[in-house]
Amino acid sequence: MARIEIVLEKLDGGIHVVKTSGKLDVFSYLELKQFLEALGTATPDLKVVVDLSATEYIASSGWSVLLSRRKGLKLAGGDLSICGLSDETRRVYDSMRIQTILPSANSVKEAVQLLLASGEAV
Repeated sequence: MARIEIVLEKLDGGIHVVKTSGKLDVFSYLELKQFLEALGTATPDLKVVVDLSATEYIASSGWSVLLSRRKGLKLAGGDLSICGLSDETRRVYDSMRIQTILPSANSVKEAVQLLLASGEAV
């Protein structure tokens, strides 16, 4: 079995939900990086929610992918938010103090609202 599984769902309004499950670590981060880069190349002004509710562990390499892909998407007119952090991953997220550069929500619905609100602020 793969260390990480990635599933894509398209919502109304052109928002893409990328759901990961498993471990996002040094052995699997490249898979997510390549997936998000390919998605961004294929879709202009891409808005992505990364649903981490089934992701049991995120290493620093995984956080780096999420941060760098958000930066890349914003430069291209899109955006990225995350949701579904477990208690453990939430503690890491909070300790890194990256809330302003990688917005997080509790649910996909709330993460979509974050993306829509950031688009209105532009």
